[in-house]
Amino acid sequence: MTTRSKKAIEDSFKIDKYGDYQLTEAIRLGSQEMLHQGYRHMSYTEDQFQIGVSIASVSEECILDIFYEMLDLMSDEVMVVLTSHHSELFDEGSQKEFYSLIDIVVLRSILIDYEELLLNDGFLGISVFMTKECEDGDSAIEVQLDDHKALICYGYSETIDKFDQIYEIYGLVRNDEMKLMAEFQHAHFTSLELLEKFKELKIKLGAE
Repeated sequence: MTTRSKKAIEDSFKIDKYGDYQLTEAIRLGSQEMLHQGYRHMSYTEDQFQIGVSIASVSEECILDIFYEMLDLMSDEVMVVLTSHHSELFDEGSQKEFYSLIDIVVLRSILIDYEELLLNDGFLGISVFMTKECEDGDSAIEVQLDDHKALICYGYSETIDKFDQIYEIYGLVRNDEMKLMAEFQHAHFTSLELLEKFKELKIKLGAE
């Protein structure tokens, strides 16, 4: 095991771009590994059903465009879950998850005003769950933008294929051996200003 100096780690935190992969302000790598854009697949079994998982590392300028396109695959009414880790830094109580049942169009219109928060707050993640099947019978389960700013999609095989098609439109290549930011030494970042924006977003969504 290699021991790195404090300065080496701090120098790593200053790097915000790896080739064409631009990080947001939410997170920084604390090692000398090379990050790449792309996506990989995983799966798990739930109630005897095989659930596919597609996880992507995406450059800052494309994250929300892809996220919004994935929301377009979901039903008219969705459950939104905001996952907050702000209490680890600020005196914000112990609650970490906040829920809201909301129309997908209304959700999209609200999120547009909070894009800086979604991208740059490393103590915030957002998950969107379908509450019913789409009219075409599609059954996407969940789309998530986590606190590492990775895009994570859960669904049955036909839905995962649709998610992958969106990734490929943006030039992402599947690599099931690809490592994600969360698997390396890293640090999350936030601020009091972002915390206040998070509180505003909770109110706008009616999240409790």
